[in-house]
Amino acid sequence: LYMKGRYSWYRRTEEGLKSAAAYFAQAIEKDSTYALAHAGLADAYAVLGFYDYVAPREAFPRAERAARRAMVLDSTLAQPYATLGYVELYHKWNWRRAEEWFTRAIDVAPRYSTAHQWYSNFLTVRARFDEAERAMRRAQEIDPLSLIASAAHGWVLYYAGEFDRAAEQCRLTLELDPDYAVALLWRGWSLQELGRPTEAVVSLDRAVALTNRSALFVASLARAQATA
Repeated sequence: LYMKGRYSWYRRTEEGLKSAAAYFAQAIEKDSTYALAHAGLADAYAVLGFYDYVAPREAFPRAERAARRAMVLDSTLAQPYATLGYVELYHKWNWRRAEEWFTRAIDVAPRYSTAHQWYSNFLTVRARFDEAERAMRRAQEIDPLSLIASAAHGWVLYYAGEFDRAAEQCRLTLELDPDYAVALLWRGWSLQELGRPTEAVVSLDRAVALTNRSALFVASLARAQATA
């Protein structure tokens, strides 16, 4: 159940993330002391809140509770520390605490790819783009087949204003999986900034179809259609 949850979580679609939460909850029902399942549940709700698939005011507190439960059960796990950093970053906007949690996660498990990926997100938000790209490359080195780390590298470049490189990075991700929705999303954003609205609409239209018309994707498509 835990492995099924992680597989679904990495898809980053609404259906995948909600399935992940359900798998982790089932694992906890079978063994309430299974720390990784609590950590997985925390990650599921954190990302559900980020994409607004569950109202952030509901999702992020649930993520924090699950992460803290995982820490109580096993203080050697890096995952809960990274998740608490994610909550501080995207829900509480406490930059100092967010960085502390991310660096702690990396100290505990230097080869935990997601900790480097989410730390890169933090560095991007703080406009520390060179550091952000290094951190995301580290996440990819640790897990070369991570679709989300590959696509999120494009996300970093997008916010750094390097739209050509962002579009190309997302294209490389789509070579691994042509149906990876967030890569289509962020490629669409980048193409739009490059003055290629027709191509942006094609990419975003595909992303909308793959995500069952989730709000973030629909809004992005609407903007691209307007500028086209």
